[in-house]
Amino acid sequence: MNLIRDRWMFVPVLLLGGSVVTAFLTVTLAVRGHSLGVEPDYYEQGKHWSEVQEQLAANEKLGWVVSPDLGPGENGHPRLNLSIKDKHGIPIPVESVHVQAIPIRNADMRVSFDLGREREGQFAGDVPLKLAGQWEFRVDVERGEQRYTDSFRRTIEFAKRTN
Repeated sequence: MNLIRDRWMFVPVLLLGGSVVTAFLTVTLAVRGHSLGVEPDYYEQGKHWSEVQEQLAANEKLGWVVSPDLGPGENGHPRLNLSIKDKHGIPIPVESVHVQAIPIRNADMRVSFDLGREREGQFAGDVPLKLAGQWEFRVDVERGEQRYTDSFRRTIEFAKRTN
């Protein structure tokens, strides 16, 4: 065997090796420094799928409307205002509103908080967000034994600070 004369037998080995190195570098660069945004307890959620369907049916039966409004708040954080009304526009007296804010870009930075009651059917609070971009807000509204859930997405842009 003459390696100089038979050097072409190494071409397939070099092509396969180059493909493996390229694939490894591509995946490494894609996920380095970024979380994969895994949903917590996803398996448990799947086991309780029927309960999720029951909640969706309860939401439909209640017919409540959650209207979000994001505006500037204190300390550079956005302020979330939620109005909870029935299908006729009458404010609903609810006891508590819990919100989970999830950044689409980095789901590991999710934030949970409760909103304070402003008046009948109106809740508000500053959202402690540290990342600009698109966020998903999951809302749990409770009144006695009744529970209503909703979700919505909003893009949040922070004002640039000038020194």
